[in-house]
Amino acid sequence: MAMPGPSWDAVSASALRPSTDAVIVVACRLEAPPAEVQALRQLLAPDELARADRFRADPLRDAFVVGRAHVRRVLGLATGCPPGSLRFGAEPGGKPRLVGPAGERLRFSVAHSRNLFLCAVILDRAVGVDVEHVDAGTEWEEIAARHLAERERRALATLPAAARQAGFFDCWTRKEAVVKATGEGFTRQLDSFVVSVTPDHGEVLSCDPSLGTPDSWFLSPVPISPGYRAAVAVRGGYQRIALRLAWWDASPST
Repeated sequence: MAMPGPSWDAVSASALRPSTDAVIVVACRLEAPPAEVQALRQLLAPDELARADRFRADPLRDAFVVGRAHVRRVLGLATGCPPGSLRFGAEPGGKPRLVGPAGERLRFSVAHSRNLFLCAVILDRAVGVDVEHVDAGTEWEEIAARHLAERERRALATLPAAARQAGFFDCWTRKEAVVKATGEGFTRQLDSFVVSVTPDHGEVLSCDPSLGTPDSWFLSPVPISPGYRAAVAVRGGYQRIALRLAWWDASPST
């Protein structure tokens, strides 16, 4: 069962009408029948097809095609433009952006883990989204010791032992969502800001002044399939941003 939170609605033009006061997170699986993959290839630009065809393994190539096509489909609905007509560029830090009039206000972020893909969209505000598969083999204690802030490590230690691994992934996805929103990626020290680790509450608790103030951030867990943890961050959200969820084709809890 997915975590409590906003409900997932089917993708539609009305569900993907972006605004400045709501962040929309769209999810899809990266698996599709061969015929559908071939149809989705028609939406991709030549450079995207060239990147796809560099994958030697069919599942990896198909997942890339499905992910890129869904980005175009989501942003096409959000902008009212044909998905195949969208053009992409990059911000100075490498974060992707739309080029041209369609992308003047729309901001987006994408993430994937295993076979799950997320795309977050909003108007006029920097946004970041992250998803991670909770792998039992991950040496999360070592990663936490190297990269988390001391306050976060102490908070994890207060959780019941059985909840600490999930708490780490909650913390990690929230931190990645923040640095993806800024466009800095891992050029920013992850211990320069502190986020909550509790499963049902996302919050920036303290941060370096270059990130603004903690209450200038909207940070929320994204209720998603068992075995995954996800989060979305909006800079300048001031905790008043609504979270809307849309799923392409089926419920994310199945």
